[in-house]
Amino acid sequence: MESTLLFFALPQEAAAFVKLGRHRGWPLRPMAPPLPGRALQRFVAPGLEVWVTGMGPKNSLRSGHAALETGRPERLFTCGVAGALNPEAQVGWVYHEADTAFPGIDRLQATASNPGRMVTRDRVVITHLEKAQLRSETQADLVDMESTVLRDMARAQGIPSATVRSVSDTAHGAVLAKNGNTY
Repeated sequence: MESTLLFFALPQEAAAFVKLGRHRGWPLRPMAPPLPGRALQRFVAPGLEVWVTGMGPKNSLRSGHAALETGRPERLFTCGVAGALNPEAQVGWVYHEADTAFPGIDRLQATASNPGRMVTRDRVVITHLEKAQLRSETQADLVDMESTVLRDMARAQGIPSATVRSVSDTAHGAVLAKNGNTY
């Protein structure tokens, strides 16, 4: 049986996928993470595991190791939201990046998502000046805090991986902090 491993940083990101999966008849049920402190949430259905890692590279590394200890998936996805570095990207647009050997890459490329380059940083990239500098340095379209860590782990084990991210903030705008401050 094919198996797929999906990672989201935040419960809010995973909730929409879990809801859609259940609507489609996938019996996703919550499971306790294998070891406390190694993931925020975990949902399991036959052939599918959804992990919520928490934000940042350290949380991704911890959760990624725990997830890969439970078995070897046929493919791995990192999903959620990311900040735009590409000045053309608009809030809500979806981008993907996949290994060339990724099973189902043709289906991914046939979606309305845009092919793009992703980069990971250990903190939120806040200002439009920071975003412009990072774009200049990397030519990446989006920035997140988890994908590279998880995809590097997958590659090290020969597991094809892909990232699918929705734009949360544009390259021109600043990130609105939880306390209401705009940067």
